[in-house]
Amino acid sequence: MKNSNMKKVIVIALALALTACCLFAFAACDVKDGRYFFEDGTRFKIDPNNLRVMGMELGDIFGLVSNLALNTDETYFEFNSDGTLHAQLTTKDGLIGTLPSLLNSFDVDLDSMLGSVDLAEGLATYVEPMFPGFTAYLEAGDLESSLALVERSIGLNIKGLDYEDEGIKEAVKYVGENKRLPGDLLDKIPADTVLQLTLDTHYLIRDIVGEDGTPYTAIYLGNDVANRNTATNPFCVFTLTENEAGVMSAEMVIEFLNVRLGIVQQLAE
Repeated sequence: MKNSNMKKVIVIALALALTACCLFAFAACDVKDGRYFFEDGTRFKIDPNNLRVMGMELGDIFGLVSNLALNTDETYFEFNSDGTLHAQLTTKDGLIGTLPSLLNSFDVDLDSMLGSVDLAEGLATYVEPMFPGFTAYLEAGDLESSLALVERSIGLNIKGLDYEDEGIKEAVKYVGENKRLPGDLLDKIPADTVLQLTLDTHYLIRDIVGEDGTPYTAIYLGNDVANRNTATNPFCVFTLTENEAGVMSAEMVIEFLNVRLGIVQQLAE
């Protein structure tokens, strides 16, 4: 795998996490009072044919990521009839242990690549204003409390890390002190670790009409907006459609990040 492809893989992972936690308002629409939910257990999967980051169509690269890194059976968005959403992105069993040697076989200098990731600007510009106290916890070596701030705010978390493991403690301490990733990060994480990015929040579906008169069906994500707090903007909105076969799909576009994320209904086998 060339370095350019590896960078695209990292861009996908970061973009998926970013779209899950980015504040995003659905503007210029007349929202009707009606709201409704999916039938219980309506599940969607990421649509590789509708995935774009920074102008790049990433279907092929996402396929590579899925084959190498993701447990696709445990990667999904599930909407329930009580207005709750559970979404998760899960790594394959054994990925952490095999990834360094796999990337080395593709002539990827993983240590240099990870060690070059500078987190300082992102923490100061984006993370800290949204989640005050995140950096202080991180500097104290308490990643669990940092992530708990994010989970309490928008329902997003990373699960599967053993915070009592000495290697993970050492890695977190390094990040807190240097605001950078250690080059040997994967060596510090136990080889059998399975990571899972989760999102637990409320949602509602509304029929809306754009300023041009075009009708839309929108899925609003966010605890406050789902409970009809009209003064609060949703942090994420998907536009919902259904094809002639009755299969639903949804798309979220974040213009200022040039990100498009599509999901498609996963039918029962």
